[in-house]
Amino acid sequence: MAQVSAAGERAAMSGYKHQYDLFAQRIYDEMINNNLVRISVASDEVGKLDDIFYETRNAIFAYQIKWSIDKDAIMSITDFKELVVDIAKSWKRIQQGKEKPVMPFLLTNRHVSDKYDIDAEIKGIKDETELTDEEFSEFAKVFQFVERSGCEEFLVTNADTDIRTSDVLKLHRLIEETAGGNERRVEFTCAELIEKLNWQYRFNRRFNHDLFVDEDHYVPIHKTVEKLNAAIETHHSGYIFLQGMPGSGKSSLLSQFARYSRYNIVTYYAFDFVNPSSPDNIFLRGEAVSLFHDLVLALNERGYHYLGHIVSNDLKELRDMFFAQLSQMHDDYVKDGNRTIIVIDGLDHIIREYKDCEHEFIALLPSPKSIPEGITIILGSQHFNESLTLPEDIHAEYKDETRVVMMDALTGEEMVALIDKTLPAEVISKENTDEIISKSQGHPLYLTYIIEALRRSGDLASTLKNLPEYNKDVETYYRSITSKILAESCELTHLLGLLSRINDEVHWEFIKEWSPSENVVRTFVTSIKPLLRYEEKSHSLSFFHNSFRQFLLGETGRDAMTGDMDKQKAQGYYSELADLYLKSGVEKHWLAFQYLYLANRYEDFLNMATPSELSQEVLQFRPLSEIEKDALYGLYIGRNLNDPYIVLRYMLAKSEVEQRKNQDYSALTFTDDFIDLGEYELAKNLLHRGNSLLCNETGALISSRKFYAAGDIEEARLLLDLAYPRFLYVRNDKLGYTDNFNHRLEVLKEWMRTASYFYGDEQLNGHLASFTKNLFDSQERSYERYSSESIYAALEESVMLGLFDKGDTNRFKSRLQALILNVEENPYTPFSILRHVLNGCRAMDDMENAKKYFEILRKIYDDTDPHQRIIIAYDSWLLYHDVDEVKAIIEGLEFGQLSTPVKLEMETPLVNFRPMYRLAFLRRLCGYDDSVVEAVPKADIKDGGNETITTFARNLCILAKTAADGELGKGLSYDFNQIMKLLLLFFRSIDNGDVHLYVLNKYRIDYYKIAISVAARFGNEGIGHIRKVIHEVFTETNAYSDLKREVALMLFRYDGDSELLRKCLLEVETTMLDGQDQNGRMEQFTKQGRAWLRYGDKDKGIGCFKRVLNDTFCVGYSKDYQVSWFTEYTREINRIEPERSIERLKWITLRLKYVDTITDQSSHSDIVDELLKAVFSYNIAFGLNMYLWMLDREFTTFVNGFAYMIEGILTEVETKDEYEMLVELFCRLFLFVDDYEDGHPYLLKKILKKGIALYNGKLPNEIKRKIDHAVKTECTESVQESYSKIELGDAPLDNERLPKGSGDNDAFTWINKGENAYRDGNMTEAWKCAEKAIRLSSSSGWIKFYDGGSRIFTFRLMGMIDKAKAQELALKTLVDDLAHGYSYGMTQHIDEILSLVTDEVDKSKVYAEWQSYMNRLLREESIVEGDYPTINTEPGGVSDIIIRFILILGRSLVSPVRERASYLLALLLDHGYDKIVDYLSVECNNKLTLDVGKFLIEENSPKLTMFEYMVKPLALSRNILWRMYAVDILNALHLDTPDVPRINRPAIYNLLYEENDYKLLDDKGKNIKRKENDHKIGSPFVGFLCENFHVSEDIIYYRANQLALHYTSEQDMTDEADSRLRTHLDKIYLKMPFLHTYSEGVLNGIMEVAGELLDSSSMTLDALRPVFTLYDYAVLTWPVEEKPTFIHHIEIGEYHTLPKNWENEASKCSRLNTTLAVYSSKVVIGESTLLTSTNDGLPSEEYLQMIVPEGFANEGRSFFGDMPYHRLSKDYYHLRCHECQPPVVIRGSFFVQFSHKTSWIAFNPQLARELNWEPMEDCLFGWKNKDNELMVESIYWNHGNTQNMGLRWTESGEGWIVVAMPKAVESIKQYYGVNLVQSKRVVRTYKGATHLYECLEHLC
Repeated sequence: MAQVSAAGERAAMSGYKHQYDLFAQRIYDEMINNNLVRISVASDEVGKLDDIFYETRNAIFAYQIKWSIDKDAIMSITDFKELVVDIAKSWKRIQQGKEKPVMPFLLTNRHVSDKYDIDAEIKGIKDETELTDEEFSEFAKVFQFVERSGCEEFLVTNADTDIRTSDVLKLHRLIEETAGGNERRVEFTCAELIEKLNWQYRFNRRFNHDLFVDEDHYVPIHKTVEKLNAAIETHHSGYIFLQGMPGSGKSSLLSQFARYSRYNIVTYYAFDFVNPSSPDNIFLRGEAVSLFHDLVLALNERGYHYLGHIVSNDLKELRDMFFAQLSQMHDDYVKDGNRTIIVIDGLDHIIREYKDCEHEFIALLPSPKSIPEGITIILGSQHFNESLTLPEDIHAEYKDETRVVMMDALTGEEMVALIDKTLPAEVISKENTDEIISKSQGHPLYLTYIIEALRRSGDLASTLKNLPEYNKDVETYYRSITSKILAESCELTHLLGLLSRINDEVHWEFIKEWSPSENVVRTFVTSIKPLLRYEEKSHSLSFFHNSFRQFLLGETGRDAMTGDMDKQKAQGYYSELADLYLKSGVEKHWLAFQYLYLANRYEDFLNMATPSELSQEVLQFRPLSEIEKDALYGLYIGRNLNDPYIVLRYMLAKSEVEQRKNQDYSALTFTDDFIDLGEYELAKNLLHRGNSLLCNETGALISSRKFYAAGDIEEARLLLDLAYPRFLYVRNDKLGYTDNFNHRLEVLKEWMRTASYFYGDEQLNGHLASFTKNLFDSQERSYERYSSESIYAALEESVMLGLFDKGDTNRFKSRLQALILNVEENPYTPFSILRHVLNGCRAMDDMENAKKYFEILRKIYDDTDPHQRIIIAYDSWLLYHDVDEVKAIIEGLEFGQLSTPVKLEMETPLVNFRPMYRLAFLRRLCGYDDSVVEAVPKADIKDGGNETITTFARNLCILAKTAADGELGKGLSYDFNQIMKLLLLFFRSIDNGDVHLYVLNKYRIDYYKIAISVAARFGNEGIGHIRKVIHEVFTETNAYSDLKREVALMLFRYDGDSELLRKCLLEVETTMLDGQDQNGRMEQFTKQGRAWLRYGDKDKGIGCFKRVLNDTFCVGYSKDYQVSWFTEYTREINRIEPERSIERLKWITLRLKYVDTITDQSSHSDIVDELLKAVFSYNIAFGLNMYLWMLDREFTTFVNGFAYMIEGILTEVETKDEYEMLVELFCRLFLFVDDYEDGHPYLLKKILKKGIALYNGKLPNEIKRKIDHAVKTECTESVQESYSKIELGDAPLDNERLPKGSGDNDAFTWINKGENAYRDGNMTEAWKCAEKAIRLSSSSGWIKFYDGGSRIFTFRLMGMIDKAKAQELALKTLVDDLAHGYSYGMTQHIDEILSLVTDEVDKSKVYAEWQSYMNRLLREESIVEGDYPTINTEPGGVSDIIIRFILILGRSLVSPVRERASYLLALLLDHGYDKIVDYLSVECNNKLTLDVGKFLIEENSPKLTMFEYMVKPLALSRNILWRMYAVDILNALHLDTPDVPRINRPAIYNLLYEENDYKLLDDKGKNIKRKENDHKIGSPFVGFLCENFHVSEDIIYYRANQLALHYTSEQDMTDEADSRLRTHLDKIYLKMPFLHTYSEGVLNGIMEVAGELLDSSSMTLDALRPVFTLYDYAVLTWPVEEKPTFIHHIEIGEYHTLPKNWENEASKCSRLNTTLAVYSSKVVIGESTLLTSTNDGLPSEEYLQMIVPEGFANEGRSFFGDMPYHRLSKDYYHLRCHECQPPVVIRGSFFVQFSHKTSWIAFNPQLARELNWEPMEDCLFGWKNKDNELMVESIYWNHGNTQNMGLRWTESGEGWIVVAMPKAVESIKQYYGVNLVQSKRVVRTYKGATHLYECLEHLC
């Protein structure tokens, strides 16, 4: 067998890697296309097809992947067919009940031999698939086999420069980590996936561009529309310009054109013309990033997908995506003639109002030449003159008159139509109409003003007469109204100056706070108010049209002398507004912040709008979008003041808002709750800002109906209009390119239901027809599932439900009658509607109407449908309570006719069991006594049946029958409580491995509610009993919070006991957050808040909602690095300002427990890692305490903390002795326990660099060899390979490498060119290159993870050229990028970024800003008081810390670690670290002291003399083991040993044991129960004591258990303590053999029993020594060699699985085919090799071989020859083996040592003597001939750690070989006088089972 490479050995997840790579790529592309619905990994639902499983809008894709390391490998036809059979069965399972087609795939990079016909082979396995002919035919059509499949490579090294790679890697990581969790399954909807990845901002537009025009107040200008259409028909590409004066209707026309045009329209409005006062009308709407971001997303919704990756906030990337979409639109046009029109309106606003724009999109509009055929861009503006700064080529097109459309005036007919719509016909005469037409001159805005004036007027004629005639400019009208009053009233002028500068609606109450005079108010109301929009309910004012606002800004902002705009005057207004808001009792104080900014009152802004203040505003339900704007103002202030620390402050504030926005919960979550509470204004502010909807359409429509019910008809209508479904704007759309069909249908149903409140039947019918057509046409034809009739019926049902809810009975009945007349065509809809209204009437206690509707229902229902019959019978009972009537309806109806679930899918609802439940209820009413076994027979497993589901269904039947008894007035049965308790305990009986556990747990709350409703049928007595039962069940089962809460609310509903509800809710609050992550916490507070509202405590309810908002900002569950970055920075600031180090470190430590609770392991471990580094860098003694404290709390792993400890100590090493001591620790202990797949190369690199520095640039060869040897013997091949890349003896530099760049479109290409130019002294060229790099760079270039840090490298280059200029540009760019992008992640490089904008980074300021942010992220409530390690800041030396740590390991129960620690202490002591003796004295650990002493004996160390005073007392110890070792040490020192005084034999040993009546009692008379394990612990010793001292075994164990408490605590003697230890070691990943918590105590107890018996007898210590020696200390001191090259590997296949039946095929081991191996010119005559793997099932392979004489029969108990049992290695040369032993023998023993090294093999010493050989003691078990030539010796080799089960997916090995010189082999042959043969044995162990194979092979 060929040797497997190291790469092959360590490719633990290679198969999964390709699986997850493919998965991530597939679903990423579906996400790009807005096509993904959900994904799944390792789902029980999908059987064999579980490698990749995802659902799109159109289909379900399920993959089985078979990936091989060898891509050229052949897949056998047998394997292929087996896979296809499994796939076919899984396909059927998935397809059942699904409307979408399931597409099964088999993907492999291997191939099936070309000699097979794949199609024929598939057909040949039909019978094995168990599919019907029809099913198999369908399967064969959709099944796809892809062989030789490739996979797009995603290298981590590319992640910095490629967005797609970075995204896919994140997706891969999320899947891998979730799949690798405890549940090993992934279930995500697309929305959940986006949320997990924090990608929400990449799927949502920045601004609302679906602006609607109120059609009740609008008529189109037909002439202009015709001209626009003509221009579009003429020009199939390029630009068209729509130009019109203010108020000419330009924007309204474009909005309606987009809504009803036959073209595919995409809109972008730079200004929300519908709501000029909208706070969203800010400069960001004019930014290029906003334009391209929103256009790209809108085009993607229409099916023009950006290729490669999901949209980002990077301008360059967005433009590239946009131009790629242009190409797709052109292809669509060429293919199908579909034209796309892009409308961009409001260009004039950018120049006029958006002064803060950094990159106005006007300058970056695509050139006409770049716009291909089929795409036309319409630009809307008041003008297109030079001030608009259009690019020259676009302005050239404007000069083409055929491309320019000027707005026309309204015609007379159009004006009449608008007048008829808006003014009552009875009050307007034809003369009035003519005069209106004359005065307005067809100007839409002026006409609207006239109409509004007349609507408010009590004297139409007088009002008309006083209105001026329109004179070409709407400003003339404004001036005619205002000129006189502005001239006469400075006070009114001032008021209007303030009003026009408010960027929002203004409440009249707020204006009244300004104390205007009565005259001013009177003039304002009569003259100004008609030009404004006034909301009656809220008493708020806003500008009807932006032109009036612009007019007032000009009139009130000019210098009185020059007439020019006066900037200081404007700032004065803003300053006054800020003060007015701050003092207001009406408005929120935070509205002042933007005006402080506009007034340049920066200091006031910074003092008031602090990040902490902004954070608190979240808890006051302020919309996050508003808070984010204030954070942006803070960024701009930092830029304007050139203060990078202010920029940092508000960067962090903005990051906080961004993270809050990415959560599932926000203030919007509670909108309906606020409406129910009467908090209407708050709800409105959350639902929309002006005409921009802040929630989804469905939420708005539900709220609309709530507002209608509350009497706010105006708000309800506004929400209906705002929620007009966006997808209806799309032309030529297909399902799959936009929203899911079902989703769209649900939105339209909601809209129709709400519209029925406002629209007449004619309008509703029109919408019904158009919506039906839209939905029907949107279906992809190949997957069409819905007929137009079914769509129409669904929408009609919604209309009728709306009419009924509204109470519009007449219209409802009229439409119902029409439905019933056509019931044969559509029976379901009237049935469903009647059920709804029937239940509604019953809920309102309107039984009269309920019965009327029921009678109609009875006439139309389908009596052949068993489910409908059950519904009719059930309703009949609820209305009439007539048993006979019910019996007649259900006559002949059996349970077998129902489709009761026998298996559960993830989405199976509990309602599927309802027909069965109701039938059981009804039949019981009618007197049928059905057996639940008959009602729910056992399901066939072949059909997916499951015993748990059967039991669940039967339980429901029992509940139903009990409910019927209650309905019939029967009393509670005597066993009611017992039965209900058993039913409620059902969930406890479900096995944790049951595949249905997850779904059944989802039913649990409803199941309990059913039980309560059943009890309620027995009245208050029943509720009292069920309360008692539930209390008992909850006590026994530790019910979870949701269940307790919902049960309490349900009980409260029936008995109204508010006090019990209050107590329950308070109890729930104590536990509901246990183990909850961020999302879980928010969910719990939401439910709890709503529960408190049900109880009636508004304050507590709102308080819980605020806790939800509080938790929208905290450490994220997965991959949130913020705290770890902060901790890393803490280490840096501690270095600079050490005096507050403890305080900083304590701040983080106190929050570790909280972070551990709410995050996954990876996030928490990152923080722990950084904290360990920070503490060790501050003080290594404190660091050790922290490490041990973290281990105790399982915050870190043993190896992880060990590595950081070495790293921390390394920084303190100052001497060569200290360095060499640390090297010993690394080589002898760290490498032994290291369980990382690739080891810790970074750590070794640091060790080497430190050594080179200490040894003046050259590491001594001795140290290099020591490290090299340790790596090669202690490490696996993968770790060796990792370490081999480090150059021993050299110190590689850590210089940051600048990426090279991949062409002229890569920023790094130009950075490199710029650096070259700089080095050449060409500064001008270098600067030009840097500018080019900036243009090609992205906003994510500040974060190295994303694009390699292009911004950082560019500005670093610029700073070398012109520092001041570069700093200014860098700060400006940074703020601009922060304003438009996502700021999370920049803090990781904050010092590096700040160094580009300031001369010297003030780390104290940085830390202060960061800590302020962290105090908001990890609030006071996250502190776990007192949870903190002992602070030790005393200067502890390097050697002291190392010794302390080794001493701790020397006390460990992990045996291999303890042994090595003890030996290392001996070695260090031997090397001169005498203080170890002092530590041992203080430790008072006798066992450890003796272990060290025994190792010193083996090392012949003179330091042994230091142990005299410590061991002399132990020579008198009653513990026979301690006494023996103490005597050994004293003997080695040639000292006398003290005489042990004799004692009387304790009476306990004289008791007799009677099996039937004897009891062991302690001194208190308590029965002593010995552990089952006790016999196993010391059976050889106990057996010896029983035999030689004639004492009962039970007596010995009793006494040993009693004496064990001298050595351990009573608590540690329990099974619970042992279980805790096992769990603890698993959690800290110290997975090696360990002693049970009670083992050492019991063992020492036995040793003390031996001492008592010995000292009370005449026997000597030496008589016990052969048996009671527990350790062979010499073993650990022997040399270890590298793994010989001839040693093989365990055969591992793809996915790191064993070949099939591997464990039973030991005969196939490759070593069985080899002859005698050669090692260093010697022949291997004996071998004992152990190979272990940590793959699943823990396979191991033992290979044994030796030479024996032909015909030899080994009658010993082992493969090798036997030696005297349990003898020390030092006795080897003196041992005499039994006769007839082979040449190689093995040492057998019961030493308490776990290494294979203990069971050494060696040449038979008796045979050696007979060959006249002599011992050669400088070799291990060596023998030499009389010529002093080496004949044989033993070699021990090691490779990795066979005892370490923490090494995942790796192989380790160790073994012995006996090697002989060729002449020695010849001598052996001559001795036996026959040929030698090779005896071999292979033992394979897998999953606990062992299989053996032996053979003999003749030697040549």
